[in-house]
Amino acid sequence: LAAALLPPSLNRDWFSDVAWTYSMYTESFAVLPQLFLFQKQASSRETVEPLIGHFVAALGFSRLVEMAFWMSSFTELSDRYGNRHVGVIVLVAQILHLIIMGDFFYFYLTSLKRGLPLQLPTGSSNV
Repeated sequence: LAAALLPPSLNRDWFSDVAWTYSMYTESFAVLPQLFLFQKQASSRETVEPLIGHFVAALGFSRLVEMAFWMSSFTELSDRYGNRHVGVIVLVAQILHLIIMGDFFYFYLTSLKRGLPLQLPTGSSNV
């Protein structure tokens, strides 16, 4: 709904702009179910399977690289009137995704540094 109400107007094709914006918004929140399952596993004191943990970390790293790309392309993300709201929307979506994954990154990097399997804390455990 947000993609249809606030589509950027980059190429003057409404459908293309809405589809691109919908994809970007969906990617920002698509990791939430996986992070929820990690928390559910943590409540039963299970560790995260290494391949899944590495995959989610790679997904987050790709978002970091994508954000660097959009930051370098920010000046090109203006509409025909010179407004830069499109660039702001893109960067906010990228930053939101990184904020959502922030605690996962912390525990992932900590587990790599210590050489231990990834285990997220439970809501009742002390960190």
